[in-house]
Amino acid sequence: MARRSSTEFLRLGLVAGIAVLLIGAVWFRRDMISDAVGEVRTMSIGVVAVLGALGVIERVSRADIVRRLLGTGSFMRSLTIHDVGSAASKGLPLGGPLATGLRWSIAREASIPTTTFTSMLVAYGVATTFVTWMLPFGVLLVDITLRAPTNTDFAMLAVCSVVVGVSAVFWAVVLRSERITTWLVRLVHRVTDRVARRRPS
Repeated sequence: MARRSSTEFLRLGLVAGIAVLLIGAVWFRRDMISDAVGEVRTMSIGVVAVLGALGVIERVSRADIVRRLLGTGSFMRSLTIHDVGSAASKGLPLGGPLATGLRWSIAREASIPTTTFTSMLVAYGVATTFVTWMLPFGVLLVDITLRAPTNTDFAMLAVCSVVVGVSAVFWAVVLRSERITTWLVRLVHRVTDRVARRRPS
């Protein structure tokens, strides 16, 4: 009975925390949201519909990636993990650590192993990095075909190319090298052991 009450209290606290987080995110970004709404009003209905559809597809696809990485069959739980983390990291100043903590709380409530959650964070972070840099790269390539390119355009293309290229080479080497994998595993074990000795709980 006490166990059930504790679980229900944790769930209520989590829901309240998510609500406060969303309200805070809207409050901190209220000026940006107002500007975005004003910009949307100048667009045609067709453009708004296409952008809305792309937004839904992007949200669903990212949540499905989280679901596959966690190995859970619950799409709604994966969507919650994704949305809560995104709201914290994008809506609040220095929200990255808070986003990770909230995602971990939801995953722990669903009995998802720590190693699985950590692997999901790493893989999702890598995928997000490529998407973050490839999207402006592709948009800029299309844009400069419609107008005369400037030196700034070429500089931005070069930066995006370097970041994506170095990231691709880095992960290709890391994922193929048994030596690097073994070193990383030992490093994580040493750090984990030190933390466990200081905080046994």
